[in-house]
Amino acid sequence: MSGAFGPDKGLVLYWKRRSAGVVAGACYTKNIVKPERENSERPDADKMTIRLAQPADLETIVEFNARLARESEGVNLDRDRLRAGVNGLLCAKSRGFYLLAEAAGSAIGQSGLTYEWSDWRNGTFWWLQSVYVLPEYRRLGVLSALYGRILELAEDENVCGVRLYVERNNVAAQAAYRRLGLAPTVFEMYERDFVIARNAPSR
Repeated sequence: MSGAFGPDKGLVLYWKRRSAGVVAGACYTKNIVKPERENSERPDADKMTIRLAQPADLETIVEFNARLARESEGVNLDRDRLRAGVNGLLCAKSRGFYLLAEAAGSAIGQSGLTYEWSDWRNGTFWWLQSVYVLPEYRRLGVLSALYGRILELAEDENVCGVRLYVERNNVAAQAAYRRLGLAPTVFEMYERDFVIARNAPSR
């Protein structure tokens, strides 16, 4: 099935510092201008790895998702339900997968991917889910590295497109996605959520 990956798929991408930016290994090149660091004790982002998440990464992903919900929507997720949900994706390749960005062995960002079949296109869309980067690593190319790897994998798997949704008032995230080349769609999203209660969005 499209999107079912194993370690042999080459999901590790090594980044090394070169002059004003970084250069990837054989996969692709991405030049990043680095701002001055505010915290010299944090793991070095000049060398990142992008890898497929494993079941052992469960608690890291749970923590990142909980932070994402609080920061972006002001929602405190039920940890037990969240943990079961993350585990449900980690352990079922038919549902999707997570990628983790790491520096010096520490996770600094993530993206989940889930699948949607398009009968119009006779192909699979990948939905970016649970995209999160630690605050101290934002604007250092972590999101760009994750997204670049997603595009590489999508091309290998003949995916028909990538999609995501973003909270209407999260202008910072919207700007970041536009910088990656993603554009707003012609659609509005409607839902009836049976689990998480939200106030009606302001227009």
